[in-house]
Amino acid sequence: MSDKPQLSIIIPCYNEEKNIERFPMELLAILDKSGRTYEVIAIDDGSTKDKTWEVLQQMAMKFKEFKALKHSRNYGMGAAYQSGFDEAKGDYVITFSSDLEIPAESILDVAKELDKGADLVNTYRDGRWKESLKRSVIRRIPSNIANSWIEKISGVKVKDTGSGLKGFRRFITENLKIYGDMHRFLPAYSSLYTKKIVEIPVKYQERTYGTPAYG
Repeated sequence: MSDKPQLSIIIPCYNEEKNIERFPMELLAILDKSGRTYEVIAIDDGSTKDKTWEVLQQMAMKFKEFKALKHSRNYGMGAAYQSGFDEAKGDYVITFSSDLEIPAESILDVAKELDKGADLVNTYRDGRWKESLKRSVIRRIPSNIANSWIEKISGVKVKDTGSGLKGFRRFITENLKIYGDMHRFLPAYSSLYTKKIVEIPVKYQERTYGTPAYG
């Protein structure tokens, strides 16, 4: 692993054994083909229901670009992000969901926007609401309320604050201190340090295994 890769991919993991097993083909292979130097930092956020930590350890031994960290208990997504931010060495720090609900190819789309000069790239999950009408309405109402509230307070207008795929220039994550539920407000929080914020659409696909671990 390079001492200073271009990309640091931060992945909180909580009881995601089956999805993590997909990483070599659906994440690492994509990054290898990109021609960019990278590191993947996966954080086991206190998993107790499966072998998440064992699988992460195996991957860390097999792939030189892969690093596994472990929390002693479930501290939450915000704390997992912060552990990853503290460890990251890349110029671009990119958060990614362990359930692979967004295809890994989209990581490279985020990197391209950072190449163009953005300091923060948010993504919105195109097709996330194309489920049954009932489920769509139930899930969309709280999301819309949260996005509207965040926009009014911060002045940052984004469609999808909850997307797990976000890209930052390193200077932003060096200034962020995330705890509790602050990960829900990353675009607003980041606006303290930059106004170069863009949002791009990414494909959304239902998770293959398990149920969402983070509400």
